[in-house]
This record gives sequence, C-alpha cells and structure tokens, in this order.
Amino acid sequence: MCHLVFVCKHRKKLLLKVGDDIKTKIESMSNHYGWQIIEQEIAQDHIQILIRYSPKWSILEIVRLLLKPPLYLTSIIF
Repeated sequence: MCHLVFVCKHRKKLLLKVGDDIKTKIESMSNHYGWQIIEQEIAQDHIQILIRYSPKWSILEIVRLLLKPPLYLTSIIF
C-alpha cells in the first residue's frame, strides 16, 4: 500500500475543472491493472491517492502509468 501525492504547480484552476475526469480515469486504470483505490481526493493544487497493489508492481511503474497524460487532457491543456 502506498500514499501518492501529485502536486500541480501551474494551472490550478484546470485541476478543479477536470478533477472528476481525472478521478474516473484513475479508477478505470486501477480496475484494469488490479490495484485497489482506498482513498482518493482532488484538491485545488494536488491529488492524493491511497492505493493498494500487489507486490509484482513497483511504485515507479504505478506513478509512470498514472502520470501518462491521456489524449483528452492533453487537448484541453494545449
């Protein structure tokens, strides 16, 4: 189990606008990869996730997958 915090330095208002989309994307990724989201919260400047995963995953792999930007989010930002 690990507690991940992703901090948004810029575009704080954008994080609040697409927060629900980010939550659903994280939940669908966790279902796909077999992780369990214990707690998830999106604030104005950060995202907190408490996640349970099997030992076959490293934290680095999970963070890389979570930070990979989806196409719809990239089109909104740029």
